[in-house]
Amino acid sequence: MRGQTLSGEDFVRIAPAGRTAVGPPYDSPVLGAGEVISYLEMCQEEGVNLQRGMNYKLRGDTSVIMSLRRGAPYADRVEENGKVLIYEGHDVPTVRGGPDPKTVDQPMYTPTGGFTQNGLFYAAARRHAKDSTEPDRVRVYEKLRTGIWVFNGVFRLLDSWQEKSDGRNVFKFRFELDRKRHPRPQIHESATSTRRV
Repeated sequence: MRGQTLSGEDFVRIAPAGRTAVGPPYDSPVLGAGEVISYLEMCQEEGVNLQRGMNYKLRGDTSVIMSLRRGAPYADRVEENGKVLIYEGHDVPTVRGGPDPKTVDQPMYTPTGGFTQNGLFYAAARRHAKDSTEPDRVRVYEKLRTGIWVFNGVFRLLDSWQEKSDGRNVFKFRFELDRKRHPRPQIHESATSTRRV
């Protein structure tokens, strides 16, 4: 599977996440943007068993986001000919006997007061916007089908905000393709599928 490459027209959709301590560099010597890999190869590339869509600084200073398949319940979108990804934050976890996650505001904090993944990405984006610091770089993977993923490249986290959606607050994150690492867009603008992690 490794070594197969997709063009922009082959992309169905992309999705978001993160790292901490020592991890692969942004310009992976192994993976090229558009390369199709298995789930196990993706986890080996990132050095962790990826289980959620948003992963802030899992290892070192690299964050990872994963987008999934068509029909998933998140309103992500691709803009500017694939150079920009607007990614929706994550819902509260589904709990037996609890409320429908789609009726509850997406959380900034955990029940113990720490940041959720939404909160970590939001704070990083606000730091960049407020202090003109170097934006966080995020590696983006897209799920093509069960067990098969494509690496869509490295994006910069430039902005974040909250907005109303169906009566609740959701997070939005703006990621822009890192043109130093990827001179051509890796996501097709007409891509409309979304993710579920």
